[in-house]
Amino acid sequence: MTTTVQEVGAGCHAWLRLPGGWGQTNLGLVVGQGESLLIDTAWDQRLTRSMLDAISPHTDRAPISLLINTHPDGDHWWGNAELPGAEALASDSCATAMREEATPEKLLALRRVAQLSGRVPGRAGAVGRYR
Repeated sequence: MTTTVQEVGAGCHAWLRLPGGWGQTNLGLVVGQGESLLIDTAWDQRLTRSMLDAISPHTDRAPISLLINTHPDGDHWWGNAELPGAEALASDSCATAMREEATPEKLLALRRVAQLSGRVPGRAGAVGRYR
């Protein structure tokens, strides 16, 4: 898995996990004057810390003050705890679903089952082969 930070516009960056797949969320960063906005966090706190280190050249002078969670899938917000000083925003329906989302440990177990089922030929193994 390769990670990279790419500028996608003036003050706008994307943290990408390539080639992508389950739990390999791409994140957005908008850098303003003195503060930044982060769009989603990663699968877990360790991966989020890695992402924060990678984007630190952009956020050292403009710390992240606002975090927007785009939807309730855990791979988009389980790393929120790495940003205790940032205000986190999500829609009401997203916030409700986030409270009901499976823990990272349960999602990891699901991922392992999917990898195993991906070995099954034909349509039965198609979900496990999703990348």
